[in-house]
Amino acid sequence: MDRANHSLPPGSTVDRCYGKFRVLVADDQQGIVDLVELTVERMLGARVVSYPDGDRVLAALEQEAFDVFVTDMIMPGTQGFELLRHVRERAPEMDIIVMTGYPDSFPYVEVIQAGADDFIVKPFPTSALAAKLIRLFKERELRHRQRVAETKYKSLFELAVDGMLCLAKSEYLITDANRAFHEITGFAVDRLRGRAVMDLVEASERERFRQWLAFCDTTGRGMIADVTLVGANGKPIAADISATVTDAGDARIIFVAIKDVTEKRERDRLLAQAAERDELTGLGNRRAFNIRMGSAIAKAREQGSPVALMLIDLDNFKRVNDTLGHPAGDAVLHVAGDTIRGSVRTSMGDEGFRFGGDEFAVLLPGADRARCARVAERLRTEFGSRERHGTSMSIGVAEYVAPESVEELTGRADQALYKAKTAGKDNIALA
Repeated sequence: MDRANHSLPPGSTVDRCYGKFRVLVADDQQGIVDLVELTVERMLGARVVSYPDGDRVLAALEQEAFDVFVTDMIMPGTQGFELLRHVRERAPEMDIIVMTGYPDSFPYVEVIQAGADDFIVKPFPTSALAAKLIRLFKERELRHRQRVAETKYKSLFELAVDGMLCLAKSEYLITDANRAFHEITGFAVDRLRGRAVMDLVEASERERFRQWLAFCDTTGRGMIADVTLVGANGKPIAADISATVTDAGDARIIFVAIKDVTEKRERDRLLAQAAERDELTGLGNRRAFNIRMGSAIAKAREQGSPVALMLIDLDNFKRVNDTLGHPAGDAVLHVAGDTIRGSVRTSMGDEGFRFGGDEFAVLLPGADRARCARVAERLRTEFGSRERHGTSMSIGVAEYVAPESVEELTGRADQALYKAKTAGKDNIALA
């Protein structure tokens, strides 16, 4: 058939938006080839290459790539189902349309099972073939866009600085993890897939984390701070975590971003500790004393438990500074701090403080006045055995009496300290 004798059907339009697609045609009837080329080139604007036999088709596939293969089933050389099999092996991503004038010999179901994507019976109108090609072109474009999107997602996922997880909605199982998550936790990615994310959360925080994930599933996104994860080596990891929920077909996926803030939390802790520590003695400062006292008294009021306080003053300290100099005075203060730390039981919540100058305090939660007096005596005796340049300790002891305030308890301990000093120094007085 002469291609020049073909014209577009009445009312048809030329659609040139498919120019990037390449179509391979195989048929030994020139009239059919002309009809297909007319459809592909003039109606759709795509490019076409045609061959009259299957062997040349297979050779072409070794050299070039095509988007769609339109083929007859009977022709010279390799043909029929054997041709479909070889084409599928060489070009698994290429779409195939089978055209035949013998539908009884090549049934539709068998042709599709052999690897074809569509089927058309000769003779056919150009519009029918054009419709099938347009469908395949659009599906290829959609698949291309999906691959591009998946590639971009995978790149962003893998190259993200923060750890990333993909969770399946059901049981919050991990479906994927990126390199950064491996670096943060030490877990190999292939050993994480299929594992419940709850397994990576410190046991005491799992319920809070589960409730947060349920909240994110309802709202679509969320953030949570100070979650403790457990790394592959069992080491705790402080993390700030955000989540975004998206629908992927019938599935619901949760993307989780994990920022490792372990070092930041430790720096914050050390800064907070430094803000509450006396640099010379290592004891808590006045700010820390006020915080701990307030907490201890609040607990005593709520639970009815005892709290005892001792205030300490170093006798003759000014004389050390005046006669031996400030370095000697600092040495005495250091000894006092060391003595206090060694005489209290931190496991029971006891804590020592330096108010400034030569004034100290010791807070003993859960201790009554009698125990506080024993600790004070041990402290005074220990200090007396150290190099202290003629200084000694005067100590005032008071036990909390409800409902007095921090100031009132501190005031009574201060009065007891005054009594100890006026009694000749190096003494202990009880309020």
